[in-house]
Amino acid sequence: MGVWIVSSFVALSFGAYYFYIRVKKRKLMELLDGRLQLEHQEFGPAYFAHSPLRAQLASDVRVILSRHVPVPLDGLSPQDKFQEQLMMDTFDSMSSAQFIAELEGRYGISFRDEKALDRDLTFSQLIDLIEDRLTDLHPGRK
Repeated sequence: MGVWIVSSFVALSFGAYYFYIRVKKRKLMELLDGRLQLEHQEFGPAYFAHSPLRAQLASDVRVILSRHVPVPLDGLSPQDKFQEQLMMDTFDSMSSAQFIAELEGRYGISFRDEKALDRDLTFSQLIDLIEDRLTDLHPGRK
């Protein structure tokens, strides 16, 4: 009898978690679908046209981000917060860490000492941080 109760509880817990994730994913898709839809290569020039470096970074970072968020990012805004709007850690608790590690590897930079990588970080602020790190590594690159 006890095994049956435990098994039922585990099954219900997984079902509730699956339903929770589906609801969150649908909410995110509705948010993004209601906005201007841009391909990865259009995103940077559309929102960061004032700087060719920032435009390229934005497009490239969005491609990397798309591997860590389980919905299409065609409606991404530079003002989207990684945790609040994109809910990265809701879908996969390691997605933020994996995303940052991939950025560090791609650009040869480090965010390990960066206090700005908090829950309120926006996509645009991340581009600022990457640009600053790259400019420190390669002065005159802007």
